[in-house]
Amino acid sequence: MVKKFKRDDWHKVIFTDESPFKLNWSPNCQIDRVWAKSPNDVPPVKKQKYSEGLQVWGGMTATGLTDLVILPQNLRLNAENYQTIILEKALLPSLDRTDTVGPVSKRMLVKKMSDFIFQHDGAPAHFAHRTEEWLKKNVPAYWGKGTWPGNSPDLNPIENLWAILQNKLDNLKTPPSNIQQLEHALKEAWSEISPDTISNLIESMPERMKKVLETDGKEYVL
Repeated sequence: MVKKFKRDDWHKVIFTDESPFKLNWSPNCQIDRVWAKSPNDVPPVKKQKYSEGLQVWGGMTATGLTDLVILPQNLRLNAENYQTIILEKALLPSLDRTDTVGPVSKRMLVKKMSDFIFQHDGAPAHFAHRTEEWLKKNVPAYWGKGTWPGNSPDLNPIENLWAILQNKLDNLKTPPSNIQQLEHALKEAWSEISPDTISNLIESMPERMKKVLETDGKEYVL
């Protein structure tokens, strides 16, 4: 039987995800849009064939953030390194925090360890047998394969954090010019995310779910 989530239930969820960040983004004709009266009003944009970048992982709750994990360049995220680099070295230490003040990247994630629910999407590394076995042994509860809907970026509030980080990068007076500077800028931007921002994002979950239902996405009810 499907459990109906109440507003406070969303405060128990640790939302996680990976995201790429590049030194230079090339425009994507499928998703980038410019509102203009005529084609002549659209400014030209230089297109770079390839740009170096980083893949990161992070997690959030209504009260805190995990550390931002910078994955090694060219790493293929499989079940083994997902377990060792992310779950063991980043997630577990974050769960031991007790501070309720200070930067959100150092604060306690959940009030009761026995209550929290771990969320990740349907990436192959997330639901490999090795990962499932590790989660069964190390976390009180998690949403298994098929629980969190696929192709649903609008539902995961951490997608908003990736957008906030990208916006901070875009507005730097001196943009990163190499990978080391990009890593530093990402970590600094992550540490500057405000408590109100993450609280408001989690508070938005009931409305997000409502919108999905309004668009006939009944299979997305958690």
